Amino acid sequence: MKKILIFLVLLTSTSVIAQNSIEQGVKYMELEQFGNARRVFTSLIASAPTSENIYYLGEFYLTIGELDSAKAMFDKGISVDAKNGLNYAGLGAIQWIKKDTVEANKNFDQAIAIRKRDAKIYYKIADIILGSEFKNPNKVIALIDRALTYKRDNADYYLVKGDAYLAKNDGNNAVSNYNEALKVNPKSVKAYICKGNLYIRTKSYNEALKLYTDGIALDPTYSPAYRQRAELYFMAKQLSKGLEDYKKYIDMSDDNFDTKFRYAKFIFKSEDYTTAIKYLEELQAKNPNNVLIYRLLGYSYYKKNEYVKALDAIQTYFKKATPDKIIASDYEYLGKSQIATGKDTTEAVDNISKAVTIDTAMSELNNYIATLYFSAKKYKKSAEWFEKIIASNKGTIQEYLNLGKSYYFDKDYVKADNAFERTITYKPNITNGYFWKARTTVQLDPDYKKGSIKPYCDKYLEIAGQLAEDKRNKKETKEIYMYIGSYYCNFAKDKVQAEANWRKVLEIDPSDKNADAVIKQVADCK
Repeated sequence: MKKILIFLVLLTSTSVIAQNSIEQGVKYMELEQFGNARRVFTSLIASAPTSENIYYLGEFYLTIGELDSAKAMFDKGISVDAKNGLNYAGLGAIQWIKKDTVEANKNFDQAIAIRKRDAKIYYKIADIILGSEFKNPNKVIALIDRALTYKRDNADYYLVKGDAYLAKNDGNNAVSNYNEALKVNPKSVKAYICKGNLYIRTKSYNEALKLYTDGIALDPTYSPAYRQRAELYFMAKQLSKGLEDYKKYIDMSDDNFDTKFRYAKFIFKSEDYTTAIKYLEELQAKNPNNVLIYRLLGYSYYKKNEYVKALDAIQTYFKKATPDKIIASDYEYLGKSQIATGKDTTEAVDNISKAVTIDTAMSELNNYIATLYFSAKKYKKSAEWFEKIIASNKGTIQEYLNLGKSYYFDKDYVKADNAFERTITYKPNITNGYFWKARTTVQLDPDYKKGSIKPYCDKYLEIAGQLAEDKRNKKETKEIYMYIGSYYCNFAKDKVQAEANWRKVLEIDPSDKNADAVIKQVADCK
């Protein structure tokens, strides 16, 4: 369950707390040491089964997402003492999470009616509302203001109020309340984190980093601060620092799957696929029924070029996961793994196409498919895909060129000629379009009867002359001079120019026996 849905009573002091107190259990929940929290609350009920102790075990279950167990505790708490409003607030929390706001409000009202002057009731209800899908920042602020009329020395009340203003995009009032929290409790690490989160929203990353670091210096045992700083490091692409902080967070918090799986995702993002696989395999041994592991294992195996294992893991994920859990990248990796293992290309392309359909931001995969067909020499199919790409996003120069080449190698020279004409229009100041236009023109007019090749050769040489020489240009330039030599020989009937251009071919490549043979025949040009 998302942490935002958790409502906790946080400490206003970092002093040592008595063992097996409500405060100690709440502190354990704040530090996400849920095993210790369960032990404390269970022990409290065993020794004193009061309505309030029962409530906190219910809150614990609510925090870890076990709503049925939470409800059982809140119902039990009411049966023990119907005049304790906390358990009504707990029932309201469950209903609010389940989106039954009408019934939730009834229980919230009941909780307030029982304990009108209890600041804690207003705080908890405010925290529940703010952490839900049905945020109502104005109502939250009003509730916290009521709480503050009865108790002004709780830093956490100001933090919730600050978060409510942040939800309204009112940064000034948000930071004002965070500062009030620090006045009440200068040692509140959570206040440092809240201020840091605000600076993240405003993209003031250095300020956020300083706040997280200051919070850690204040209390190095406060594990959530390491997680927040890790997230910031990952945003900044400082992956090694992020992984180091996240490892500290894991070591300090509970041995829970969600935390460790997120760490595995960070390792994957850092491109350390060997470590990611090792970590995921260890998680899988302890959590064999968790389907998400198969997804990330499949991705990691693919990145390590272990394509058979990748395909097996991803196919297992598709078998086990419910349809609503399948995302675009799942189809991407499934299709790519099928291709890499030599499976049916048609099915693979269909899967990759589904990825783009689900998430249009992944449209670069269309280029992957088109290039795949091109590399497989299925030029008709690659042309279809490059046409689709250009129609959808106007295309890049490389996509225009690849479209023309697809038609050229498919021997559809009319369409190739048109594609290279479009390439020239798209980028008239580069050599590529003119070179391929000249090549295609030769195919359409092999005897140089029309003489239409000359302008493209001239334009190629004009642009190429402005470029630094490289092997590619030499090879292409040689071919262009061959075309011009043939033009002068076959169309213009200019023996002098024909011989001059063929000699330029030899200057570029003295070993070209074909050029030497042609020069000997220049005299026969008529």
